[in-house]
Order: sequence, then C-alpha cells, then structure tokens
Amino acid sequence: MSEAITFVGIDAHKVELHVALLAANETEPVSWTVRNEVRAVERLRRKLERVAPGPISCCYEAGPCGYALQRQLDRGRVRCEVIAPARDECSDRPDHRRSRGQGVHHRTSSWADRISESSSPRRPSSSRS
Repeated sequence: MSEAITFVGIDAHKVELHVALLAANETEPVSWTVRNEVRAVERLRRKLERVAPGPISCCYEAGPCGYALQRQLDRGRVRCEVIAPARDECSDRPDHRRSRGQGVHHRTSSWADRISESSSPRRPSSSRS
C-alpha cells in the first residue's frame, strides 16, 4: 500500500510565495504566505516535511522565479515541479491565463487533482536560474 501524498501549490511572486497545502486525507487546503528569500524557503521546506506524513508533491507556475525555487525545495521528501503556463489545463479561462488576483487559493484543488497529469518544462542545469 502506497503512502498518501500531500499536495502543495505555490503562487510564486518576486517578493512572496502564497502557499496552499492539501494534506493527505484532508478535504480543505491550508494557506499561508512566506517571503521569497533563501532562508524562508528552507524553513518552508522543513515545515512541509514536519507537517506531511509521507511524500510531498509540490508545484508552481513557471514565471519570474525561474528554477531557483524548484532547486531549493526539491530535496528530501519534497518533489517540486514547475508547471508551464501554456500547458496548464487547470484554468477555467479559454486562453489559459488567469486574471489578476486569481491566485493559488482559486487553483490549488485543481492542481492537486491534475499534478500527476501535468507536463513540466525541461529543467536547465543548476548553473542557470
């Protein structure tokens, strides 16, 4: 029997990260905000591992943060995927773009439902961000 997966959706911005966590066997996500800084992201990764009993599947939409956030989170039990905006099928708008203010709170449950189906762009080597 496989362990239940905890899903994490991140709405990444230059200054802060809006995080929504859907714990294994829960029906409602828990949301909070953290600064988009190296130390804060490391604290976030440790918090996720403390809270989640099993594997953690994390995703965020590709944007100005590049792959640095993925490199910081993708350790231990956390597996982080960068979702390509052009390939994101979770949006309810026909052009696959979201309107301003329609962030992680609106889309987390859709991401959790489709994270295994989503396609992610090729990750560059760690020498680039």
